[in-house]
Amino acid sequence: IYLLDRKKSLLVLQCQANAENLETEITFDANRLDMLDRKQMDFDGFIREAICEYYGAIAQEPLLAQNFNVPLCCRQHVLGVISFVGNREDGMDIQMQELIFSIAHQIGITIESMQNITALIHNKELLQTVFDGITDIVILLDNKRRIKMVNRAFLERHGVTMSAVRDQPLS
Repeated sequence: IYLLDRKKSLLVLQCQANAENLETEITFDANRLDMLDRKQMDFDGFIREAICEYYGAIAQEPLLAQNFNVPLCCRQHVLGVISFVGNREDGMDIQMQELIFSIAHQIGITIESMQNITALIHNKELLQTVFDGITDIVILLDNKRRIKMVNRAFLERHGVTMSAVRDQPLS
C-alpha cells in the first residue's frame, strides 16, 4: 500500500507483504495529479506514468507497473494505491475485482478519517498551547456555569489540576 503525499509529489510505501523489491518512495509530476483530480487522466495512466517516469530516471524495470493497482479513494480524491504484486486485472474474475475495489474504497474512507483525526488532534494541541500562553486567568464555562476548560495560569494560581476542576460549578 502506497499513500499519496500531495505536498511532496510522492507515493510513499506504508506496508508490504511478499513484495520486498518495492521502492519506499516514488516521485511523480504534480501536474499529473492535478490531471487525475480533474478527471483528465485515468488512475492506471497516472500510476503507469508516475512509475515509469520514476523507474526511467533510475534505469530499472517498473515492477509496480506490472501489478494490479487499485486506487484508494474517498470523496473523488485519490489517497493512495494498493498494488497486488504479481497479479494482473485480466487474471481475476469480475466478482473478485468488485470485492477488491469495494475494500479499497473502505480503506480510502479509513485513511481520510485517520488524516482528519490527526489534523484535529494537531489543531487541538495548537489551540491548547495558545490558550495556555495567555498569562491572565481564563475559564471556559458551559451554559450551566460548569467549568469546561481553564488555562495554565488558572491551574498554577489555584494549585489544582484540570481533572479536579473540569465539570465543577463555578462558585
